Amino acid sequence: MTSAKWTLATLLVAAQLATLRVSLAENVVGRLAPDLGDEADEAVAARHGAGSDEYFDGAEATEWYDDEALGRTIVAYLQENPTRLGREELFLTSKVHPKNLGHERTLAAVKKMLERFQTEYLDLVLLHYPRCGDWIPDCQGVSPEGDWLDSYAALEDLYNAGQIRAIGLSNQHKIAYTSYSTLGGQWEHRAPYRRNLVSSNDVIGEIAAQTGKSVQAVTLLWALQRDVIVIPRSTSPEHIRANAAVSEESFLSEADLAQIDALAM
Repeated sequence: MTSAKWTLATLLVAAQLATLRVSLAENVVGRLAPDLGDEADEAVAARHGAGSDEYFDGAEATEWYDDEALGRTIVAYLQENPTRLGREELFLTSKVHPKNLGHERTLAAVKKMLERFQTEYLDLVLLHYPRCGDWIPDCQGVSPEGDWLDSYAALEDLYNAGQIRAIGLSNQHKIAYTSYSTLGGQWEHRAPYRRNLVSSNDVIGEIAAQTGKSVQAVTLLWALQRDVIVIPRSTSPEHIRANAAVSEESFLSEADLAQIDALAM
């Protein structure tokens, strides 16, 4: 990458032997991540204060996300600050739960999304998983109406109707993808780890010390320089501002990038 301002990567999605290409020029450092709950009010205000367009990531998976609380907060913020921020400056994303795979169930799911966000359209809707496996909460013992192809056809219908600006797939291969829990906070809540695997990583820590950057900045820069969309979760105004300003940081060297790449091998 040579530009200091990253853009939302082109979404390449395939269904029914056809490929839909949608290019959306948006800042890829997302402004909201899962499950902020009662902290959504402060987080929305802080993210607007950090500048740039607002990219909000949601989903039907209620064990991690709360689209309804986010929708209420966004509507209230827009009403209270009509001259500071408009709906067209927001980028709202949500994801169809695999239990709702199937044409009609996906149509119904997106209708509920629009109601939760209290908006006439969503900027991006993804199919969260291509199938409803037993490892997914709310999928155990569930038989979806159809498969992901049926759901994708429903998204195409909604896209053509103007209710969705872009459609895509999540947890698939060979597509542009969004990093989840990029800064490692989720691992603190999962056995057997119970610690942040990113902030405690020796390699990333050494690169941070050598470059004079924070561990978080190094992590985000690595992801962005590898063309990964990132949505760091935070309710701290200080952290939000730091995340939003990461594109102003100097790039990591290829040697540093290679060291981080090797952690996944």
